[in-house]
Amino acid sequence: MAVSTVVRTSIQKCILIICGELAEIISDEMTREKRCWVRNWLSRRGSHGASATLLRELAKEDLSEYKNCMSMSKQQFEILLKQISLKVTKSDTIMRAAIPARIKLEITLSYLATGNSYRTLQRLFRVSRPAISKFIPEVCDAIYETVKEYIKACCALHNWMRITSSNNYTPSGTLDEEDIDSGPVRQGSWRDEINETLPSIGTVGSNHSSNLAREKRDRICRYFNSEGAVPWQERMIF
Repeated sequence: MAVSTVVRTSIQKCILIICGELAEIISDEMTREKRCWVRNWLSRRGSHGASATLLRELAKEDLSEYKNCMSMSKQQFEILLKQISLKVTKSDTIMRAAIPARIKLEITLSYLATGNSYRTLQRLFRVSRPAISKFIPEVCDAIYETVKEYIKACCALHNWMRITSSNNYTPSGTLDEEDIDSGPVRQGSWRDEINETLPSIGTVGSNHSSNLAREKRDRICRYFNSEGAVPWQERMIF
């Protein structure tokens, strides 16, 4: 048998094998169960999510609790929403509708106010965790761009009061002050009022740590405030 015939036969066999493998792959893809693109319960955020249910009820019936949830009044929320809407609103696609700016802001404020996990926010507002993790930084940036002039105003007021009402606003010696001429920082009297270098964090509404975590933290605190103390630790903390 000629060499060319052997080569041709070998190539034909290889082609048949490859075609058979491709046919199996195509068959598997066609019969494979399609992955859910959108979870059904998430798609009902417009009727069952916290934005459409709980927060809407609180805005009408309990403004105090609404303020606790959003850390601002209903009127303040609407003003902020109007200012950032264009910055955070996306266009709808063929596959799905974009998440409204209102829901994005509600989720972001809820996250900042409570520290709830993305999973908890996902269940509450019926918005996927990947989407939440993406738009929260975007909303925070939009908020900063919107209120940065107010922040500057607060800083200007602070500086003005330090100059015009320093005896009442920031009495001399109360806060740390830098010697403009020589450079060293003069420590304020507040340092003498601290009983422990690492004071107890206590319990507040936004703490979500377990009792075991707090106990470990307090045990480490006691150690470094007693026999475990090192000469440089206060300098590093303050």
